[in-house]
Amino acid sequence: MKREWGDPPALAAWNATSASAAGGAHCRWPYVRCDSAGRVTSLTLASVNLTGPVPEAIGDLSSLTHLDVYNNSIRHLTLDYNLFTGTIPIELGDLTHLRTLLLSNNPLNAGMMPMSFKNLTNLTMLWVHECNLIGDFPSSVVWMLELEELTLMNNSLTGSIHPGVWKLKKLQFLDVSMNNLTGDVVIGSFAAMSLMDIDVSDNNLTGVIPEVFGHLENLTDLVLSNNRFTGTLPPELGRHSLGLSIVVADDNELIRVIPEGLCTGGQLTWFSATGNRLNSSVPVGLAKCETLTGLYLDINQLSGEVPKALWTTGLLAFVSLRSNQLTGSLPSTMGNNLILKILNSV
Repeated sequence: MKREWGDPPALAAWNATSASAAGGAHCRWPYVRCDSAGRVTSLTLASVNLTGPVPEAIGDLSSLTHLDVYNNSIRHLTLDYNLFTGTIPIELGDLTHLRTLLLSNNPLNAGMMPMSFKNLTNLTMLWVHECNLIGDFPSSVVWMLELEELTLMNNSLTGSIHPGVWKLKKLQFLDVSMNNLTGDVVIGSFAAMSLMDIDVSDNNLTGVIPEVFGHLENLTDLVLSNNRFTGTLPPELGRHSLGLSIVVADDNELIRVIPEGLCTGGQLTWFSATGNRLNSSVPVGLAKCETLTGLYLDINQLSGEVPKALWTTGLLAFVSLRSNQLTGSLPSTMGNNLILKILNSV
């Protein structure tokens, strides 16, 4: 651990010899506190010239409840998947050299993301999912102009998605699913053209899906399910995103047509839009998508015949088209698809 932190002189007393010389000797090391069983509970390492990432060995300290690394040059702080409690320390905002901050999956007390985080302008990765966050969408993230990954999923955030998020030019991955977010997705001045993965599912978002999502050249995954979106899917969806692989828009209030160009790039593997009011036919281009493995369009108002090409698509394994107004006959060639696993009646 000491070596991974740059072997600072302040930690010279931390050595295996002294630790093994007597039971619990490590508890007498500077900056270390232990419980009565000799388990490390606290590391107070403020201003000791630490550099580099926080060692993975920190995660092995199962009784650690206090970690203070104030006034150091740490660039990577990974504390996710532990049992840390309390609230997120505002002092983390003083670690202005940080590029990675992972706090996810800790049983923290309910609290808001500190406003001091706006000082973390060098962050490229911020994971704070499943941390019991409450309050409005954290406005501090809009100051993180280097941010590439932001995940806030499975918290209790309220209010709308801060429009400043869509101005983060380097943002590639955005996951704010499973919160209590409301209101329209207000874009304003959009600059986040690097976005590859957007997940806003399981909230209470309203209004139309921004058309700009259909113009994101790097988009691979778009997950919009379980909201109250109205209007149509972006008509250009897939035409400019040649790597588009997954589109999930279940349980909204979407109407009209399924975009014709979803599989333009030949990479689409999964399309699901059950529980809407789509009233077009199944597009021929979608039916001919050779990479498609799953198609779920239950509980809509789709009409017309299902393109015969759908049933011979080589990789298609799951199809569900129940509760629509589809017509025509089912071709005998369906039996030639040896992969097809599920087929609800049309």
